[in-house]
Amino acid sequence: MLTAEQLEITQAEYDALLKVRDTIGALKHIRDPNCTLFTGNTFNMGTVTYTSDDPSHCGTCQCIGGWLYTFMINVAPNKHGVYAVDPEESRWYVSEERSPILYHLFYPLSKPDGRWMRDDEGKELDYDYNLITPEQAVQAINNFLTKRDARWDIILLDNHVAA
Repeated sequence: MLTAEQLEITQAEYDALLKVRDTIGALKHIRDPNCTLFTGNTFNMGTVTYTSDDPSHCGTCQCIGGWLYTFMINVAPNKHGVYAVDPEESRWYVSEERSPILYHLFYPLSKPDGRWMRDDEGKELDYDYNLITPEQAVQAINNFLTKRDARWDIILLDNHVAA
């Protein structure tokens, strides 16, 4: 596994990323793009951060970047198990404040330099982030930690073609 310095991320991001990797594999996958039909702490790569204290539907639904931010700022769950993270702060971190190399991990099918991957005909590759499973996210994190490249193209497109 590469170090934070080799990955060009902060030590806080590195430590939080290890926790995300060890946590999200056990989270329930929610395919609802609005994250309105969930209870408990869940994963949806299409949602940076959504939290609810509503007793009929409480919990936290986040993507890799949202969970990384939550763990990086050391937010503990409240009495309902909800990680009360400010969604705007979380979105700002994921889109603007993160170490640049994390862009590719947070935005599947982008390149580490932020450009979108293209097929042989030059068309931008696309994939519904709501379909990305926690297991696929863990695989991407492990790829990033060992290769500095999440390899979303292999994880998603090989899987997508087979589906």
